[in-house]
Amino acid sequence: MEAEDRSVDDWMELLYKELQTRAERLFRSQPANHTLEPGALVNDLYIRLTRVRSSADWKSRADFLAYASRSMQNLLINHAKKPHKTRPRVDLSGLELSKDAQKGLDDDAEAVSVALDKLAKLKERQATVVLLRFLGGLKVDEVAEHLGVSINTVEKDWTSARTWLLKELAK
Repeated sequence: MEAEDRSVDDWMELLYKELQTRAERLFRSQPANHTLEPGALVNDLYIRLTRVRSSADWKSRADFLAYASRSMQNLLINHAKKPHKTRPRVDLSGLELSKDAQKGLDDDAEAVSVALDKLAKLKERQATVVLLRFLGGLKVDEVAEHLGVSINTVEKDWTSARTWLLKELAK
C-alpha cells in the first residue's frame, strides 16, 4: 500500500504503539493529579484525526507523526483550559538542553506551543525540525529525509531553533 493511500485507521494501526509511547512521554511531565491518561489521549487523537483527514496531507510516517504529536499537545492544552484543570507541562529534556539551560525556563505546554508558533512565522523549517524531533521523536536522518535536506542542515536548524527557543521560553 502506498503511503498516500493510507487511511487514518491504517496509520493508527501501524503507529499505535509509537503514539502510545509518545503520549506516555508527554504525561511524564504532567502533575500527578492530571485527569487525562495516555490511552485516553491517543483515543481523543484518533477521533480528531478522523475529523480532519480530508484536509490533512500525510504522505509519510514523518508527516503523520508530526501532525499527531502536535495534535496530542494541543489536546492536552485544550483539556487544561477546562475549569479546575491543571496546566499541562512539557518535558524539555527532548530539546537536549543542559540542566543549567533548563533552569528557569517556562515548561508550560501552552507557552511551548506559542513559542513554536512564533518560530514558525520566523523560520518555518526550523520550527518543523523542532516539531519532528522534539514532539515527533524522529531522528535527524528521518527529519532530513522528510524535509529533503541534508543531515547537516537539520543539525544546524536544530541547534539554531533550540537556541531561539531557549531565549523565548526564558522570557
